[in-house]
Amino acid sequence: MSAALVEPLTPTAPRTDAEVEEAEAFARFLHTAPTDHLTLFARGYALERRAAGAEAAHVYRSLPPGPLRVLALLRAARLDHAGLDAAQRAEIVSADRLAQGVGVAESDFLFDIAEAMDVRGLFDEAFAAFEAANALVASTRNMSRSEAQDVARHDAIREIFQPALFEAEAGRGHPSAAPIFVVGMPRSGSTLIEQILATHPRVQGLGEADVLSRTVQSQYPIVPWAAHGPDHWRRMGAQYLGGLRDWGWDRKRRFVDKFPPNYLSVGLVALIFPRAVILHSARDAMDTCLSNFRHRFATNDQSYDLGHMGRAYGRYRRVMEHWTQVLPGRVIDVSHERLVADPEAGIRWLVTEACGLAWNDRCLAFHDNPRDVGTLSKYQVRRPIFTSSVGRWRRYERHLGPLIEALGPYGPTA
Repeated sequence: MSAALVEPLTPTAPRTDAEVEEAEAFARFLHTAPTDHLTLFARGYALERRAAGAEAAHVYRSLPPGPLRVLALLRAARLDHAGLDAAQRAEIVSADRLAQGVGVAESDFLFDIAEAMDVRGLFDEAFAAFEAANALVASTRNMSRSEAQDVARHDAIREIFQPALFEAEAGRGHPSAAPIFVVGMPRSGSTLIEQILATHPRVQGLGEADVLSRTVQSQYPIVPWAAHGPDHWRRMGAQYLGGLRDWGWDRKRRFVDKFPPNYLSVGLVALIFPRAVILHSARDAMDTCLSNFRHRFATNDQSYDLGHMGRAYGRYRRVMEHWTQVLPGRVIDVSHERLVADPEAGIRWLVTEACGLAWNDRCLAFHDNPRDVGTLSKYQVRRPIFTSSVGRWRRYERHLGPLIEALGPYGPTA
């Protein structure tokens, strides 16, 4: 394979585990494809990475029959559902996944088939495919051990971060007001929040850098803080900001640190950066959990079973309720449903009131921002705000009994 064909498939930003896995999967089957198919697919993928979704979908649809045909149509469907004709949709749904020579994990293919069925309104069939895909992934994970570790971590956080700690350490944090942290559950709308704010000329979006957890991983959550001295939090803040500069932060601007699992670290953020903005991306429990169930994650073991997913959501909510109790007013809830119901009012509030920025009209056109987005929401944030994902869970309600039971008080009300 020539370097010219490999180059477009190489991201310029640091790769996540999922991106590495995807690249390795591509490498396995691209070598088996005819040169003309490979050239077309690589061209489509390069366009997709550059946020030229319509052009990429057109290239994908143009691939002739062969090893990459089905995968190309699946990627085209993600970018432009309406652009596929009836024959192409039927080709996706009826494809024999084992005979196509696609070369990606069978579970990934099932997730894509399920999405294609969802687009066609075949919700029972789509759920069966989602369920099969998740079962395949779950069979490779020790979900019980992962859940036990998760429970212990959440319990420890609530035990350690009590009012007495915040009172004793008040005033010892780093003075920077540059950080805007966005936390929450995966698939809660956090990427949309980041994209809106990153369109402001005074704000830089840094993606899911995970610098905070790497900064404190050797000192959290059970180290006795008082043993570190009065400048402990300030030094930790300087170390964190240094890590972000290595990641590419322009110190002349504020920045968005969007890493949903940092909801566990809200107490640390409050101690390290008392002037930072902390935004909580809040979305309906059923829509959030179903969206997690519909996607494959590199590290989120709890999303592959509806019961596990519901219990994980409950643990997250209890931690967020704890922050409300011990840090009243410190975390700003950003309701996904309110944001999409009235985008202009919601975006203005987010920019000016929640984050204290001067208003800039560019934020209303966040979907035109060409910045690279490395999460599963990269396609959605290229579009104006839409409401079709609100209440999506009701299409699958007949299948979601285990989730509703596991959610308990956080589930849907009568």
